[in-house]
Amino acid sequence: VDGAGNSSNINSYNLKDHEPFNGTSYYRLKQTDFDGGQEYSNTVAVNILSSFGDIVVFPNPVLNNSFLTFNSNATGTAEIIIYDAMGRTVIVKAYNLQEGSNKFNLPTAEISKGMYFLRVSDGNAFQNIKFIKE
Repeated sequence: VDGAGNSSNINSYNLKDHEPFNGTSYYRLKQTDFDGGQEYSNTVAVNILSSFGDIVVFPNPVLNNSFLTFNSNATGTAEIIIYDAMGRTVIVKAYNLQEGSNKFNLPTAEISKGMYFLRVSDGNAFQNIKFIKE
């Protein structure tokens, strides 16, 4: 973030990490003066909890249709996107989430054999897993 330059006023700055990693991340600030001098703040650990826990596609490997189970820490809508190994979108579905345990039928009977990646997103956070279709 660009600074205000030379100022006798107190200035406040902020920056938001819009795609933080799940788990523990470490942040610190670096101030660079016009003369090239630098100072660092203390490092702060921030623990980001995923909106989803224990995501499982079963059976895995998938034979026909399959199920997706996971825990959610909130109600709302989840978007489920399945990608093939080339990154092409194969299935997109929206499901209504309930807080706690969730189980959804995945329409995987029509997809070809191979490895797939499934992304669960609630608009704020996402999580990816992979599964195999036989």
